[in-house]
Amino acid sequence: MYVFFFVVAHWVGCFWVLIEDDEEFSEKYTLGEQYAHSLLQGMLLLTKNPLDTSNEKSQLFQVVVMFFATCYTAMLFGNMVVLIDNMDQAHDFYSAKMDLINEHMRYMKLPVYL
Repeated sequence: MYVFFFVVAHWVGCFWVLIEDDEEFSEKYTLGEQYAHSLLQGMLLLTKNPLDTSNEKSQLFQVVVMFFATCYTAMLFGNMVVLIDNMDQAHDFYSAKMDLINEHMRYMKLPVYL
């Protein structure tokens, strides 16, 4: 899941650089610093932290990314709830099966240590 988040943050960061298209930014920093900055911007957008933008394309991109990040977060929490609920069902099934086995052992008058 962390790898998926990092890959999506990478994609968002790359798109952010394409949308911003700031010449001063590209002249002032090295390619590694630009990548680190864009990756940070991508992670911030995915965690729903809005950024200061000057043009409408950047604002629209922020809205789209935050919408998909919200949907992903809701899906993630929903899947966690289903997983916990299934774990509880498995425990209930196990308990019911053990109760049936114990009841059958008492009916057959088998020793407890079996």
